[in-house]
Amino acid sequence: MIKDSTYRMVTFDSSSLEPVVRLSLFRPFIEYAEEKGFSLDEPLAALSVTREEAFNPATFVHAEAVYCFLNTLADLVGDPHLGCHVGESTDIREWPPFATAFENGGSLGDFFGAWIRSVPQHATTVRYELVQRAGEALLRAKRPRQPLNSPRQTDGFGIAMFLRVFDFVQGIEVQPGDVRVRTMYPEAFPSAYRGAYVGRSGDYAAVVSFPSEWLPARIVLKPEAANTLGDQASASKAGVSLVHAVRTSVERLLPRGCVTVENVANAVGLEPRKLKHALSKVETSVSQELREVRLTLAKEALAKTDTPIADLATRLGFSDPAHFSRFFRAQTGMTPSEFRRN
Repeated sequence: MIKDSTYRMVTFDSSSLEPVVRLSLFRPFIEYAEEKGFSLDEPLAALSVTREEAFNPATFVHAEAVYCFLNTLADLVGDPHLGCHVGESTDIREWPPFATAFENGGSLGDFFGAWIRSVPQHATTVRYELVQRAGEALLRAKRPRQPLNSPRQTDGFGIAMFLRVFDFVQGIEVQPGDVRVRTMYPEAFPSAYRGAYVGRSGDYAAVVSFPSEWLPARIVLKPEAANTLGDQASASKAGVSLVHAVRTSVERLLPRGCVTVENVANAVGLEPRKLKHALSKVETSVSQELREVRLTLAKEALAKTDTPIADLATRLGFSDPAHFSRFFRAQTGMTPSEFRRN
């Protein structure tokens, strides 16, 4: 924890060269940790603020102190992807910078324009810009210098919130790989997070790219949809992306034999309860997706490779070849050997 008092409460100046941020923007982190039963008295004391001051919109703190504070919370909660999980659970209509952007923006492009204009009122930590090139739109957040403390939790939180905005854009079909994320801290995100490609950037910027044809599309944010995946059409599109992310995660976990609801939920950036609920909306479950992934991979390997059945059973997470054979026959009516011969 940073001890230098210059990294604590400061006076806000939008022209300041020092990176400062409105602390109340991170109220969702505090409430999230408290809901899980953690006391934040010590972390807040180290930040030299009370809980009331942390929630006061007039409280500004040096960015380095915020980064350190959020990393401390992640360690306390035991969640390396805390920023993502908080971003998933936050009401995006009520978070102040987004609330302003939603009020002023009808289309996705309007929303991002309003967001960029509002940022200087809340922080001097980054500069945002929206760039279009060759059919691609890039929302870029550039830090003026390399932080001393990793801002991985703020990156996880902010990008998770941005990806949720796409769920409410009318008339677009979000396909896996349409959205690409680059950040200095890809470890802030679970694998296959929301079907987006997450890669490492070579500078201090974080970039979210998506098809530029989405920019004129209108945002439809119904009141009852706050903190959900949106209306039925949006929920359906989000469901497709979620199922893809679940299947990708299951495939990666299979060889280790650790495909559990908890591990898959962690990989896709949701709490187990929320993952179960989201999958139930598209009439599936982790166990059903596990079955589908195993069957697809088994059929492909049996048809295209000479991999011994015993080795294939191990790769697919079965305890022994006999268990795999029973599973495969129940799904196809044939044993693995019969399927391979045919």
